[in-house]
Amino acid sequence: MKFIDLEILKAKRYGPFCELEAGGQLQASLPGQFYMLKGSAWGSDPLLPRPISIMDEEPEAGKITFLVKDLGKGSKKLAELKAGEKLKAAGPLGNHFPFEKVLKGAVFYDVGNVWRRTGDQLRAATTAAR
Repeated sequence: MKFIDLEILKAKRYGPFCELEAGGQLQASLPGQFYMLKGSAWGSDPLLPRPISIMDEEPEAGKITFLVKDLGKGSKKLAELKAGEKLKAAGPLGNHFPFEKVLKGAVFYDVGNVWRRTGDQLRAATTAAR
């Protein structure tokens, strides 16, 4: 698994949730994909990175947003990151939602990842990501 370095641009808490906006060199993702995230300063505690869904992204601008729920040790550490801190990220990973047959002009919703794109944009994203 190859990790890239991201810098936290914004971190906002909403109760047990934290919205992390990060910047760096990113690849475009597809609906249903995710990143494995780990704080750069964690060392080996916790040992494994955490799988986190993509909330929003602007790969051409080098920005990506994750919504992290403070559940366990790893997600708690992610939710405590502040602007300016570094993050290790591997992704996008996972199989995307198979939307290749979406009708032209149809609107696609992936509520878990907060995506809303037209069928044409999704087909273009699929072509670019391959």
